[in-house]
Amino acid sequence: MSFFFRILLPGLLLLAAHSASGDGNGFRDLRGQVIVRNEDHLFLQTTNGVLRLHFADRQTPAEIREGDRIRIRGTTGRAANRESVSFGTYDVDILGHDPLPEAVEVPGNRIPTGEMLYRYVFVRGVIASVRRSSFDARWNWIVLRTPTGSIGVTARESSYPMETLLRLVDAEVRVRGFVSRSWTDVNYLGAHLALRGDNALTVLVPAPDDPFSAPPFTNTGILHRQRMRGTVLAAARRRFVLRSEKGRTLLVNAVSGDPQVRSGQSVTVVGFVEPDPIHNRIVESRVRLEPNTPPSPIDDPLSTEPLAPNLSHGKTVRLDGYIRQRRFGAGGDEFRLETDGESVLVDVSGLDGLSREDFALNARVQVTGVCLVEFERPSPAEAFPVFRSYTLIPRTPADLVVLETPPWWTPRRFLFVLAALVAALVAILIWNRLLQTLSRRRGRALAREELGRAQAEWKVE
Repeated sequence: MSFFFRILLPGLLLLAAHSASGDGNGFRDLRGQVIVRNEDHLFLQTTNGVLRLHFADRQTPAEIREGDRIRIRGTTGRAANRESVSFGTYDVDILGHDPLPEAVEVPGNRIPTGEMLYRYVFVRGVIASVRRSSFDARWNWIVLRTPTGSIGVTARESSYPMETLLRLVDAEVRVRGFVSRSWTDVNYLGAHLALRGDNALTVLVPAPDDPFSAPPFTNTGILHRQRMRGTVLAAARRRFVLRSEKGRTLLVNAVSGDPQVRSGQSVTVVGFVEPDPIHNRIVESRVRLEPNTPPSPIDDPLSTEPLAPNLSHGKTVRLDGYIRQRRFGAGGDEFRLETDGESVLVDVSGLDGLSREDFALNARVQVTGVCLVEFERPSPAEAFPVFRSYTLIPRTPADLVVLETPPWWTPRRFLFVLAALVAALVAILIWNRLLQTLSRRRGRALAREELGRAQAEWKVE
């Protein structure tokens, strides 16, 4: 008995300590300084680290200010992780007030990694884009380009309205704030900088009034927008392949609201140039159609080499294969082509006048277009990029030809016909069984009638 007691006692003590640590339901007594206060939660600097405190009524006590030293006691529920505490009922005592920690300047690449988590910092960079958070509409997301990489910055809509921030795209700024873990937003992972305090966003160099006054493209080391003029080789929705006047081939990701371009059009784009594993690309781009320049037909020679990640990017190729997956409508206009052991995504979202009904599952088609090589992390460029897939963007509807319509006798239809035959056979068997039952009943009834007639005749005799 004493042997088992010596074995079980340490485990019981460890379980009790784990329960008292606040990961589950229990009671907590915390002391520390409030370093960040929001309407529904706050961050408390304790001797053991920073904790994020939530409250059952989703309201931070009104008497608490940033910088206050507090003591909070109460019952706690199960939290999302070890850095969070969720209070049900609680009491708060304000013990004093101290200045917040001074912000230190850090390079941008130390933000997303979490190295500066729960610290006040400031960073210099250029605002590349602004968008509303898909997780919480009270916040706006800013992408800030710094010399060491891009970072995410959150700004409260009430303090930094979207209209104001949009006018700061391409401005050089200094931002000050608190490094926090990113929300459960699929577009932003890791850690980000949340603007806090007075003068949290200082404009060092304002954005130009005319975005198309950006300097011509020179290299990828420039943080600001750059300008490039060229011809559209192939276009999809919100992205297209551009051949510059100097012969460079780049992928351009355009912002919403600008005109949809078509193959052969002459355009000027301004955007932020980023390296990818193959060439360069222009992101968050503004597009302007060049006047008095009618579209010119694109007659690039077809590449005769087989698809290869290091050779096919930007080349015009022609593929012959079968449609295995398709998605047309609000979710996108694309299908997957199975050809020579490769699964190639064909993006037709930029084509007008294309009859989508002709491209049914299992149809054999021939597709001509510009090939894009997609990687797991297209930017920044990596020493050993991970290949993901090929994407083909047709130039015009004539680049898609249906060679064979899919056979009518498909596995789905075979199963449907088989199910119908089985249902018909079951119905016949049931009907036959009913007829047999009715026949037996009628036979017994006739037999009783004959017997009764015979008995009546016998009595008369």
